[in-house]
Amino acid sequence: MRKSLALALVLVFVITGAAFAATPSFSGNISVTAESEDGFTGSFTITPSFRTDMDIAEKGETWQVDVRVRATWDPKDTDSVNIAINRYRGIFNGEGFTATIARNYSLGNIDTPFAAIRQNSNPSDEDKNPLDQIRVSADLGGIAIATQLVSGSDLLKVRAQTSVDNFTIGAGAELNLKDLEKSNYAGYVTTSFGDLISSAQVLFGSFNDTFKTAVGATIKPTEQLSVDVRYATEKVGNATKGYYVGGTFTEGLLQAKASIAEEDTTISSSFVYRGSENNVAFGDLFSDDYWADNVAPAFGVFYTSKESAADPTIELKGVFATADNFVARASIKLEGSKNDISAEAKLGLTEKVTLRPYFSKEMIKKDQTTYGLDVEYAISDNSSITVTAERSEEPNKEEDLLKVVYSIDF
Repeated sequence: MRKSLALALVLVFVITGAAFAATPSFSGNISVTAESEDGFTGSFTITPSFRTDMDIAEKGETWQVDVRVRATWDPKDTDSVNIAINRYRGIFNGEGFTATIARNYSLGNIDTPFAAIRQNSNPSDEDKNPLDQIRVSADLGGIAIATQLVSGSDLLKVRAQTSVDNFTIGAGAELNLKDLEKSNYAGYVTTSFGDLISSAQVLFGSFNDTFKTAVGATIKPTEQLSVDVRYATEKVGNATKGYYVGGTFTEGLLQAKASIAEEDTTISSSFVYRGSENNVAFGDLFSDDYWADNVAPAFGVFYTSKESAADPTIELKGVFATADNFVARASIKLEGSKNDISAEAKLGLTEKVTLRPYFSKEMIKKDQTTYGLDVEYAISDNSSITVTAERSEEPNKEEDLLKVVYSIDF
């Protein structure tokens, strides 16, 4: 609580000083939703809502400030308008050091090897609410120091590292300010050996009163093939206990991966065909955010088995795109005798009308079938009407949804 208050007070002084010179910019959204959950012909509830953002950005010779103040109103959540600082970042440069205070801003992760001790780029709580953070970095005679303190946490995170020839030598700590005996410490060395071994790491330290060691390397026998190997005495950061070997082979539009981990005897493999150099990257081909940006067909096969699981998991994913404003995706997840199936498409009928039919059938974790249709009409560049009709079916239960949303961005 005291940490949040201190950060807030600092920010108030910063904004007060900068606001006289800065010119704010405004953006936001106004929407009206009519929704019926009692059937396609049932009674409708009409809910207006709005969001307004005021962005202020200013900088001087030794400082820089970015602030977003957000006002929101949604009768589903509250009857009053909520005004709060949505995000901010203040950077202050002194002699030999830089201090940064921020919330809801990605500052970049600062890690030890295997992310054993990580200064999180944009920390949040268990409910994904962003948290205030303060960072101080300095260079002391060639040793780079980075520290982080997060609101609501008793941990002061510190990393210090330097370079000697082809080696990086460093140390990290998570200092428990309430009980120093519960702190975590690590030391590490990283290097590379020409083009063959692009990176190698050794990490050792005390975590939760347990001494742990991890070693790893990335080997590139060829330009197309990359192999990661590591071993950890106990799980530390993203290094699982025991050995791990994983390889990635990329050749043009094809990518194959395979790995085996000693922990839980986990074996995984995948084969992906990207379809076109103009498609999105391999890792984004089937993602919720980017699948509709593909311009050519693509598909992938994914396999995972674990000692703790009764059956292996097989996933088949595909994207089909044409030059006629049509793109679709489908996936099948097989786990023993049960499977999950999903499919959706995006079709631009005209410059203003877009259809998105979708379907899913879940059987692995629950028995549910959902299918529906979104119809979006673009009134202008910043306003639209979207109509959604959906039916969800479970054993002895059916639900229908009809929703109309009118939205304006400004």
